[in-house]
Amino acid sequence: MDRVAQLLSTTQRASRILEIGPSHAPIAPKAAGWNSFVTDYATQEQLRAKFRGYGVNLDAIEPVDFVWTGGALTDAVPAAFHGTFDTIIASHVLEHVPDFVGFFTGAGKLLKPTGTVALALPDKRYCFDIFQPLSSAGEMIDAHLNAVKRHSRRAAFNHCAHIVSADGVTAWGQHPVKEFALLHSFKQAGKALHEFSDEPDAPYNDYHAWQFTPAVFELAVLELAMAGLLDFHVVTIYPTAGSEFIVLLQPGAPRFASLELADEARLGLMKRTLVEMRELCDFVLGPPAPTELKGEAAARLQRIEEKLPPLAAAVERSSDRMVAALTGSAQLAEIAALVRADAEVRERIVDSLKEIVGRLGAQDTALHEIAEVAFWQRRALKPARWAWGKMRPVRRMFGGNAPEGR
Repeated sequence: MDRVAQLLSTTQRASRILEIGPSHAPIAPKAAGWNSFVTDYATQEQLRAKFRGYGVNLDAIEPVDFVWTGGALTDAVPAAFHGTFDTIIASHVLEHVPDFVGFFTGAGKLLKPTGTVALALPDKRYCFDIFQPLSSAGEMIDAHLNAVKRHSRRAAFNHCAHIVSADGVTAWGQHPVKEFALLHSFKQAGKALHEFSDEPDAPYNDYHAWQFTPAVFELAVLELAMAGLLDFHVVTIYPTAGSEFIVLLQPGAPRFASLELADEARLGLMKRTLVEMRELCDFVLGPPAPTELKGEAAARLQRIEEKLPPLAAAVERSSDRMVAALTGSAQLAEIAALVRADAEVRERIVDSLKEIVGRLGAQDTALHEIAEVAFWQRRALKPARWAWGKMRPVRRMFGGNAPEGR
């Protein structure tokens, strides 16, 4: 399933979609028959003028229904549209928004109660943010309570001082990197620091406000919801592909039977973050070098190493005998000659290999389909869960203080 299919996996043709900042690469274009409304920072004409000469398809830039130049998202979208959208799509938008919590507050007002927020987010491990610090719920709370509308001095400095390219590109994906290079000198970073201004009439400078991995994002959403600042929960996080990962969220804070279980979930996400950071270190630095052994462990290793040469020789002799036996086999020789001489046999072997690969791909698709079925089942059961929650006083009359469940 490609990224577009993942972002639209809970969306139907009749769904009303709000796509934020699609620019020249809409996920659900009106031209393809989607019931989409577009909000962007400029009109269609202004966007086409900006991207002219950049080698992009200007025809893909669609009419902009709501121009969003700052402030709350709900201010850009007329009140008549509030609460009417089935899906909000934002591809590589959220990391630029200074107020993370404010974005979801606006999304909650625009969505239907059963709606979905579909996000494509950069994985900081595989893009120019690789050396930036991970973002936390605490930073997001601070930004929201201070009603920030512009990026901070910290974001400006970190961007200029720490972003890098890898082998000449700024988003490289999951392949070995030969060489990193700073995109700005420290002199430029110092200039950005000293020229920074958060005055309303100062020029707006755009940066990545937040740096995520999948576990970091999910932990932030959970903690913000537990703090009562976010009324959303993560439904699906697709594994990182290339330099990005896809997240689907729905309204409603996650619910746990106890605070202890919620803390267990938080701790599990923290551990997953460590795993992701270990993967990052292996990706950048290679596997760790073996540590120096001492004492009995070193003696055992020495005994093993002493036995390795004769062991290798024995394996080699066994391999030689096996190869000789196979080479001398008239049946094997006949098969080899048939494969070399008969094009049809070769094609059959290739077709068999392709079939195996195809079946593996089908299994991968089936796993994603299972995830989608689970999503729709959760959506179908949501009214029942809501009714069950409302019946809590009645349940307490008959069964005591039963623990709360999702």
